[in-house]
This record gives sequence, C-alpha cells and structure tokens, in this order.
Amino acid sequence: MHICIQIAMREGNPHVRIWEEVYNAYKSVALKHKLKISDLTSIVLLYAPVFSPLSVAVGLEDNYLMSREEALDIAYDLKEAIEKVIREKSKEEEELLEEVKVFVKEEA
Repeated sequence: MHICIQIAMREGNPHVRIWEEVYNAYKSVALKHKLKISDLTSIVLLYAPVFSPLSVAVGLEDNYLMSREEALDIAYDLKEAIEKVIREKSKEEEELLEEVKVFVKEEA
C-alpha cells in the first residue's frame, strides 16, 4: 500500500497526487541538484513514455490488474499524446521565430 500526498504545483498547474515515497525520492534529488521538483518530474513525465514506452507498460502491468496488451496500448497512447504535445510546441516556437525574423527584417 502506498501513501499518497497531494502536491500543489505553481499557480495554473494542476494538483497531482504522488506516492509519498516517490515524492521524497524526487524531492531529495531535486534539492541535491538545485532543481525545482515540478520541473524534474515534468521532464521525467515528458521523456519516459517517448523514450521508454516499454518501461511504462511494465509499470502499468505491475501495478494494475491488466493484460500486457492493455498496458502496451496505454503506454503507446501516452507516447503518441506526448509526441503530439512536442510537435505542437515545436510548431509554436517555429511560428514565433518566423514572426521575430519578419519583425527584425522590417526594422532593418
């Protein structure tokens, strides 16, 4: 049985329940390396399903009563959802960069 604690992230971000022992491990590493725990966890949540969907599937299978196929479906759905977020953010950054280039060109 895991003890869950509610983590209040900075304004505008959702509240997330994290198992206390997991939170403590992330907090310890974040403090040691002078990182924000919210940034550290977000980075891990962003990269894990993209670069290691099989690890996500194993975690799901070990912690829920589900088949390997269902765990893999969830892990790859998550991978696709995160990749979509990355594509959208990249597109936004490219569009912003183009606006800056046009503005600089007009100013010259």
